[in-house]
Amino acid sequence: MKIGYNAATMSAFNSLTSTTDSIEKAARILSSGLRVHTAADDAAGVAISTKISSQKSGADRAVKNTQDGVSLLQTAEGGLNQINSMLQRMRELAVEAANDSLTQQDRNFMQIEIDELKTNIDNLAHNTTFNSKRLLDGSSAGAWTTDNENTKVHINGSITEIDQFGQKKLLEGNYKIEVRTTAGKAEVQKSNIFTIPIEKITDEDSEYSTEINIEDGVDSTGATSGQGWNFSDGVLTITDDGKYNIVGSGSTTENKIVINSGVEAQIRLTDVNIDVSGNDDEAAFNMAGATVNLFLHGENSFTSSDYRAGLETSDGSLLVILDSSTDTEESGTLEANGGYSAAGIGGKYNSGGGTIKIQDGLLNNGYVNATAGDGAEDIGSGEDGISSRLNLEYDPEEAPILRDIPDFYDNNGVFLLNDPQEITITQGNGNQAKVILYSTDTMADVRRKLNDAIANDLGQASYTNNADRFVSFVTEDSAQSMGQESVAYTFLIRSAVAGANGKLTFSSESRDLIQKLGLNTIEEATENVFQVSIFDAHKGSMIEKDIVTSSNKLVGVINNNIDIEFDPNANVKAAWDEDSKRYVLSGDYGNPYKTSIHIVNKSTAFQIGQTEGEDMRIDIGDVTASSLGITQVNVTTRENASRYITVLDGAIRKISIQRTKIGGYQNELTYNANSLVQTSLHLSASESRIKDADMAKETMNFLKLQIINNASSSMLSQSHHMSRASVQSIMMM
Repeated sequence: MKIGYNAATMSAFNSLTSTTDSIEKAARILSSGLRVHTAADDAAGVAISTKISSQKSGADRAVKNTQDGVSLLQTAEGGLNQINSMLQRMRELAVEAANDSLTQQDRNFMQIEIDELKTNIDNLAHNTTFNSKRLLDGSSAGAWTTDNENTKVHINGSITEIDQFGQKKLLEGNYKIEVRTTAGKAEVQKSNIFTIPIEKITDEDSEYSTEINIEDGVDSTGATSGQGWNFSDGVLTITDDGKYNIVGSGSTTENKIVINSGVEAQIRLTDVNIDVSGNDDEAAFNMAGATVNLFLHGENSFTSSDYRAGLETSDGSLLVILDSSTDTEESGTLEANGGYSAAGIGGKYNSGGGTIKIQDGLLNNGYVNATAGDGAEDIGSGEDGISSRLNLEYDPEEAPILRDIPDFYDNNGVFLLNDPQEITITQGNGNQAKVILYSTDTMADVRRKLNDAIANDLGQASYTNNADRFVSFVTEDSAQSMGQESVAYTFLIRSAVAGANGKLTFSSESRDLIQKLGLNTIEEATENVFQVSIFDAHKGSMIEKDIVTSSNKLVGVINNNIDIEFDPNANVKAAWDEDSKRYVLSGDYGNPYKTSIHIVNKSTAFQIGQTEGEDMRIDIGDVTASSLGITQVNVTTRENASRYITVLDGAIRKISIQRTKIGGYQNELTYNANSLVQTSLHLSASESRIKDADMAKETMNFLKLQIINNASSSMLSQSHHMSRASVQSIMMM
C-alpha cells in the first residue's frame, strides 16, 4: 500500500521555519537597536558606515587635539603676559631714571632691578613649558647652530611658508654669510681739568739762608760749621735737609762735597771747581743715598780720581739738575769727569748710579757735560740711566695722591674717597667692569686701573695691538700744541669699538665723584656699515646680495621669522695713531668676515582635522632678552635712560604682537573645535541612518512575525492531526 505526499504539512513547516528565522533577526535588531550587524545585513551599508565611523572618531580626536592646543597657547600667553609685565616695569624705571631729580645712587639701584628683570625674562622664556615642551625660547619653532659664538639666530615663529600652490615649504638648511665692513668711529671722552698741587722748585736768592765758600770752608761769618753742615779736613759735609748756596772763586780746589745719606737738599753751585784726580779713591762731589736738586750758576766742574764718578751718585740717590736761567742770565754750566771705569755723572766703578734727571735743554745745549773714564757710561751706570727730559711742574711717576688733589673734595670740604669708591664702567653692548679708587692712588694709578678695565674686563684689548692707550693722563710735559691731548691735567678715555656698542658710561654710588670726573664726549661714535651677502651652503647659490646696513642684525632676510645677528666688530681692528692720539678703526674690506649657520625646523603644529594635511602651524617666537634687544638696557645716566625708553617700547611691541597672534590662534582653534563637534554630530546622524534600526517599524514587524509564527504553528498542528486521521481511516478499511 502507498501513502501519498502531505503538501499541507510541508508547506506549514516551511512557513514556520522562515518565520522563526525572521523573528530571530527581528529580535536581534530590537535587542541591539542596530539594523546592520554583519556585512550580510547590508554589504554596501557596512562599507559606508565604516568610513563614516573612521571620520567621526578622527573628528572627535581632532577636537581633543584642538583643546590641547588651546591649553598650550594659554600657557604660552601666561608666560608672555608675565614678560610683558616685566618689560612695562623696566620701561617705568627707564622713564623714572631719565628724570634729573634722581641721584646716581638712585639710578644704580634701578639698574640692579633692571638687570634682575632681564635675568627673569630669560628664565621665564626658557622655563615656560607645556608637557615638557619649551614654548618661548624659539625652540618650539626651530633649532640652530653656528660656527662662531658671536653669531646668533633668533627664531620668532614658524619657519614654514606656503608656496603659490598651497604647499608647505620648510626654510631649514645651511647658510653662509659674508660681511664686508666699512669701519665707523669710536667714542673719545675728556675729563675736567684737574688742579694738581705742585711743589715748584725755584732758585730765588731769598731761599738760601746759608752760603758756604768751598775754598775756605767757611760761611759768610767765617764759621766752619752751621745748621745742617760742617767743614773738616777739606770736606764740606751736608748733614741735614735744607737749602745751601755753595760758592767758589772759579779757581780749582781739592776740597770735596759730601751729601749724607737720607738728606733732602736744594743746592746752588756758583763757580765751584773741584779736582781730586791726583788723589787716591776720592770723589769731588759724592751724594750717597741722598736727594738733591742742583741749580747751576757760573762755571762749575768736578773731576774725581780713578774708579770714582765726577759727580757721584749711588743706588737710592736722586739727583735733579735744573736750569737756573732767568730773563737776564743764562744757566750756569757743569763739567763732570769720572776717573778710570767710572761715570762722569752717576755710579763709581762697578756700581749703580741711582736716578739722575737733567732738565730738558741743559744736556742738549751743552750746559751739562759728563765724561766717563774708560769702560763706563758718561751718565748713569748699568741699568740706571737718566731722564734727559724733566718736567718741573708735574711728573706722573711722582704725582700727588688723590687725597692731596682738591678736585676730589666736595663743596663742603669733605674728601670723596675717605672710603674706597667703586666706579662701574658700562659698555654699550651691556658688558660691565668695575674699578675701585683709593685715597692713596695717584693719577697714574687711576689711569692704569681704568685702562686695564677697558682693555681686559670689557674685552677691548682683542681689537687692537695697543691695549695701553685706552686711557691717558695728559701732563704739562706731554701736552700737544693742538689736538686731543692739548690740555694738561686731563684724562682722555677712548674706546676701540665703533658706534653705540662701544660707548662707555661711568657710574658710581658717589654722584659727586662722577661729577668731579666731568667726562664729556669730544669725538662722537659712528656705526660700522656692513655689506652682507647670504648663500645656500650646499648649492652655493646666492640668496641675498650686498645688503647694506649699519645694524649687525639681519631681520627677516632668509625668512620673515628668522633674524640673524653677527659680530658687530666683524673684521674691524683699531690701530693707534700717535699723531692724532686716537684709535683709527679699519675693516679689511678685501677679506670679508665669514660665518655659517644651520637651521632645523621644529615648528609647532596642531592636527586639527581627521585627514592628512589638516593641520595648523603656529608662530611662538624667541622672547629672550637677546631676541628682544634689551640686554644692553642701562639707566645709570639720564641720557642712557632716555634712549632705552624707545628700545623697551620696541620689545613691548614685539610681545604684544606675539600675544595678538596667540589670541588669534586660540580663537581659530575654538572655532575649529566647534566646527568639528558639528561635523561629528552630522557624521553620527549619517552613520545612524545606515546602521540603526527603525524601532517602531521593527517592533511592528516583530509582532507581525509572532502572529504569523503562531498561525503557522497552529496550521502545522492541524495538518498533523488531519494526516493521522487519514491514516487511521485507511487502516480501518
